Amino acid sequence: MEKKAESGHFLGGRVFGYETYNKELSIVPEEASVVKYIFEKYALDMWGYRRIAANEMVTILGLFNDDTLNLDSDMLKDQLVTKQEEINKKKSNLDDITNQLEIKRSKSIMEIIKFSISNFKDFYLTILSTMFNN
Repeated sequence: MEKKAESGHFLGGRVFGYETYNKELSIVPEEASVVKYIFEKYALDMWGYRRIAANEMVTILGLFNDDTLNLDSDMLKDQLVTKQEEINKKKSNLDDITNQLEIKRSKSIMEIIKFSISNFKDFYLTILSTMFNN
């Protein structure tokens, strides 16, 4: 088996960009453009696999058409919209919780002020009268 591999024979399995027929590989043109693109970015532009995957996903997906991987751009857009809606809902929930905490905080402050006024009314009146009499 090693000798076959060393001499360039295909040993089996699915290889992106190729199809097999009677243990012979033949190029799939639609997929070959993606393989070529990745090779050029990796070998010629010296990009790592993470950069290719992260920064060029839109470009790579743009190379596909509905006939290659049955990717539907409307489906992908719908998925992105759904994810964005989920994020917006979580942000909205977080905003609601923040607002509720602010309201509780404000109520607590008001209660402290009311308590202070009711218990120290005479004290405040004395201070105010002293301030205005001078």
